[in-house]
Amino acid sequence: MDPSVQPPYQPPQTPPQVQPPYQQPPRRGLSTGAIVGIIAGIVVLLATVAAIIVIVVMREDTTKTTNRDNSRIDDVAPPDQDPEENPANVGPTKNYKNNRISFDYPEFMSQKDSSNTTTYYTDGTRPSDEQVFLSDKESGSSTSGAIINYSGQWSSTPTYIDKTRRVAAMKQGIEAQKGSSSSQVLAMRASTAHGCAANFAYTSQPTLIENDELVGMKYGYTCQSYYGNVQGEYFVWYDTYGSKHSLTVDALEDYWKAHRVDLEAVTTSVTLLTTGA
Repeated sequence: MDPSVQPPYQPPQTPPQVQPPYQQPPRRGLSTGAIVGIIAGIVVLLATVAAIIVIVVMREDTTKTTNRDNSRIDDVAPPDQDPEENPANVGPTKNYKNNRISFDYPEFMSQKDSSNTTTYYTDGTRPSDEQVFLSDKESGSSTSGAIINYSGQWSSTPTYIDKTRRVAAMKQGIEAQKGSSSSQVLAMRASTAHGCAANFAYTSQPTLIENDELVGMKYGYTCQSYYGNVQGEYFVWYDTYGSKHSLTVDALEDYWKAHRVDLEAVTTSVTLLTTGA
C-alpha cells in the first residue's frame, strides 16, 4: 500500500462494560427498640382516631341532650303570655252573669255571699248589684291572696245611650283620673278589693277601652294595703243604657306574680249582655 495514503480514522475499540447481576442485600432482623417504636406508633395512631370518634359522638350526644332539656323545660314552664293572644294559657274558669254583663273568673276563686254588704258610691248612691270573689285562703295569711270586687248600678227604666256620648263621657273621666292628685287616686282605691292605704302607683296608665258597644277605662296599679303590698287592675265602663259598672281585681304581690295571666284575664273577659232597647 502506498504509504502516502492515510487510511480512514478508526476510534479505538473499548470492550463493553458488563454489569454484574443484581444481588439482594441480606435481610437484617429488626432490633427490639425498633419493634417497640413501631408498636408505640400504632397505639398512638389508634388512640388518636378513637379520641376523635369519642369527641364527635360526645358533641352529637350533647346537642341532643340540650334539645331534649329545652323541650322538657318548655313543656313544664308556666305560661306567661297575653291571654287575649293565647287563651289556652288561662286556667279553668267560672262565670258570673247578671241581666247586664258577664265575666269569667279563675276556678281557684269562690263567690262570697255579699247579701249583707252595704257599699255606697262617692255620690251617695248604692250599687244595684255588688259581688265579691275570693281566692282560697293562703296558709299563714290574714286575707285571701286575690280579691275581685264587682259593682253595677242601673235604672229600673233604662234608656239607650248612644255610643258616641258614652265615649265622650269616658274620655272626660280618663282626663280627670290622670289629673287627680296622689291622695285622690288613693281614696278611689281605698274601698275595693284589698284597699289601698299608701304608695299608689300606676303599672299601666288609664286607657280608653272600646269593645263593640262596651266603652270603658282600665289601668293597672300597685299600692300598700293593710295586708301588705298588692298589685291589680281597675276597670270601669258604661253599658248601652249608660249604667256604670266597675271591676277591681287585685292580689298580694307574690300571689299576683304567680297567677298574673289568670287574674289579668278577668277584666278582658267582660262582655255586655244587653245591646240597647
